[in-house]
Amino acid sequence: MKSNDQFPYNINENDCLEKVALTLALTSSREEEEHYKNIFTEQGYSCVVTGAAGVDYDLRKKIVNSTVGACLNSKLIEKSTKQVHALVHATVEACYSIKLDVSLCQSFQLKIAIVKNDDWIAVAIFGDMAIHMLSNHKTVGLGVMHF
Repeated sequence: MKSNDQFPYNINENDCLEKVALTLALTSSREEEEHYKNIFTEQGYSCVVTGAAGVDYDLRKKIVNSTVGACLNSKLIEKSTKQVHALVHATVEACYSIKLDVSLCQSFQLKIAIVKNDDWIAVAIFGDMAIHMLSNHKTVGLGVMHF
């Protein structure tokens, strides 16, 4: 497999679920995203990418709804309590890292990659956050859960 110029490492079948999820979240175009989704699918991973944007107090619900909706619509997970529960917990864990719970009002524009392999699911979030438009910067989060 070729490494993409955007990523300084080769991706192979021995890579961990977390690295696969982060790689998808860091893609910068739909074409690049599809390229990596195809590679990961060949390696036995199931993948879906979605997004969410807004201010923190509205975004919490949007992230969960977007993530669960994307996974159910793509059939990445089954509509079972066990699988939805694991997905929600992995999503919440990823949200801790992006500082969604800071007391000041922040705006976000996020790309969310969800990857499943066997009985594990990983949620990677990457995007922009700002308390003020002149303070915009990147943020990243990762969560993993077992079914």
